Amino acid sequence: MKILLIDTSLSNLTIAITEENKLLCSKSIKLNKDFSIYTISYIEGALNAVNIKPADIDTIMVFVGPGSFTGTRIGVTIAKVFAWCLNVKIIPISSLKALALSVDNFEYAVSVIDAKSNSYYVAIYNQNYEIIFNEQYISKAELIDKIYELNGKIKIVSDNELNIDDIKILNVELDVLKIVQYHTNENGVNPHELAPNYLKMMDI
Repeated sequence: MKILLIDTSLSNLTIAITEENKLLCSKSIKLNKDFSIYTISYIEGALNAVNIKPADIDTIMVFVGPGSFTGTRIGVTIAKVFAWCLNVKIIPISSLKALALSVDNFEYAVSVIDAKSNSYYVAIYNQNYEIIFNEQYISKAELIDKIYELNGKIKIVSDNELNIDDIKILNVELDVLKIVQYHTNENGVNPHELAPNYLKMMDI
């Protein structure tokens, strides 16, 4: 089974293709913005790099947020169009869970994405990647309180370099193959039902 993974929700644009638990191609570039300019060309480049046609793709996985408001919307829209045109299933992936899946050897993984203005998108997972603190938009003070409530080996992970008091935060690189393997057997959703998970609507 050939899987196309799309992430435009985090600070890096990431496109990957896997087949039968093997990573065929992974492309990532630091953007923060301009996802609309580069995403399609990166998908085309990844397909060409492994000599695969769009029609060969069996499943599309897409990060649905939280994260960049515009980036998430673009990635979800592109994934929906591809899935509908190719008549393949689409599997939504939480950006916060993807960060947690990119580390191991912990009792608690705290996934943190900067939401600006001293606020953050946060979720906490146990060592089995089961969620113990649901995805929320919280303040810096609330985040610090949550971290200090935890007892045990803690890894705090983010997609970017963050400085929050003296707390050690790992700027992780996505473990694309592990993320794909974790979600491979999920049923997926109808492309028309797929929606971004913003947690907080953009201020207008």
